[in-house]
Amino acid sequence: MNRISRCVISLHRPVSSLLFPPLNAKLPCRWISQEQPGRLARLQEWMGLKGSYRYPQHVLHASGLKLYVCCADIPQYEDYFRKLQLPDTFHSWFVIIRLNVWMVMVRLANEGHTGRLVRNHLVRSMWEDVEIRIKKLTTMTSSIKQTSVTEMRDQFHASLFGMDEGILGSDRDLASAVWRHMLGQECDDIVRISLLVEYIRKQVKFLDSHSPELLCYHGLVTLLPLVGDQPDVKRHQLVHSKLKRIRSLYQIRHDKENQ
Repeated sequence: MNRISRCVISLHRPVSSLLFPPLNAKLPCRWISQEQPGRLARLQEWMGLKGSYRYPQHVLHASGLKLYVCCADIPQYEDYFRKLQLPDTFHSWFVIIRLNVWMVMVRLANEGHTGRLVRNHLVRSMWEDVEIRIKKLTTMTSSIKQTSVTEMRDQFHASLFGMDEGILGSDRDLASAVWRHMLGQECDDIVRISLLVEYIRKQVKFLDSHSPELLCYHGLVTLLPLVGDQPDVKRHQLVHSKLKRIRSLYQIRHDKENQ
């Protein structure tokens, strides 16, 4: 199956905040998942049961949140700001988050029905974090904050299509997508564009080595630095240690709901 993060459509439940074509649209055959649960499995999933998922739903929900925490807390933002010459702003933070979330989404697209649920909760966690963070910006009015979030959603949806096309094409195609969606069509420095292209290629390739269990059950991901091929082990250990509490909280809530 082609790894296209936007391509798989859930036929039995709304898909988070992602923008997908309508269900009655005529889509290329590669956009249709070959793994569709039966009616009984769909009913079980609607009731919150395991259904045709590989793991219980509360585990997959927790994994989506944990993957987002990895995408948000592992990157060294100072390196991105300095080497890509990005301003230290809320928008630049979102651009970096959006890039890492998208690359994890590309990897989850290989995990079929289970991967879609994890992906949806990954994206949902991102928007919840954006909403929380933007409320703390006291210099902006409520209407401006709402407008900013709407613009971010539009940018995210557009970047899904553009970056997917770029990753499936040549380095030239990916560079064009990076210039449009990551650098705001304002960068004329080929060095910075090449740096991002190289980073995306190596990170996507590295994510291919992650097992389905590590992603969907444990909710763990390793991110490489912007420059270099060796992850920051201490930083990853620190972030992964914080994730243990998330699984525990989801398990406690699940147990209370089933009492």
